[in-house]
Amino acid sequence: MLKLPGYTDDPLIDGCEALDDPLFWPVHLLQYTGGDPDELCAAFDVDEAEIWRSYRRLSDEHRWPAFSISLPSGHLLSLVYRNFKEDSGYDYHLHHPGWAKPVLLATVEGHYLGPGLCWDELLAVSRSGAITGATLSAEGQMLLLLPIMADTDLPANAVDKLAGALHAFGASRQPQRLAQLLLDGQGMWGPQPWQMVGGMRISAASRYATRSPEVLSDAILTEITMALGTVSSAS
Repeated sequence: MLKLPGYTDDPLIDGCEALDDPLFWPVHLLQYTGGDPDELCAAFDVDEAEIWRSYRRLSDEHRWPAFSISLPSGHLLSLVYRNFKEDSGYDYHLHHPGWAKPVLLATVEGHYLGPGLCWDELLAVSRSGAITGATLSAEGQMLLLLPIMADTDLPANAVDKLAGALHAFGASRQPQRLAQLLLDGQGMWGPQPWQMVGGMRISAASRYATRSPEVLSDAILTEITMALGTVSSAS
């Protein structure tokens, strides 16, 4: 059984076995559309019934798909499909061997916490990270992490960037339209501002922020900012 810090007693499985299933991506992105499959069905050219069948497989309470992305800093960014029967969602954590326990970046569910990444961090992690147990391009890692990205300050080419990733992973019908809709809505929290304060990137979300001095120490906030390796521009 797969083991990750914080989930030693849970039925984790290697989620990478699902990455080659074309239905994985529209199902994964359901959390970024508020659970509405219509636009995903249109873009990925799949039936709604197919999406929900795949969703039920991925949300099996006895099998929790998990993914790990190793960062150049030595940190591990993990995603766990937390499939409790009455409390399911996506948990995204950052961990380092020197830490006593992982730090929660975001939880994507009805009682959400976050956001976990700004746009520049989404690009930086997807470009520099390496997923454990599979080969996944930067575009694929971008889609895997997208559900925890929220940012009011998107660059002019953000829609094109996301559309390219969507098209590469099966959204062959009007990926530009889907990318625009996703970035307009930005998941559970909608567009949210970020601030740089003394080397720390802090979420200025008015509610449910995790990367905040009210939640984490300055030292941890600084280390998270360093680990996520922001880029100077979204080019």
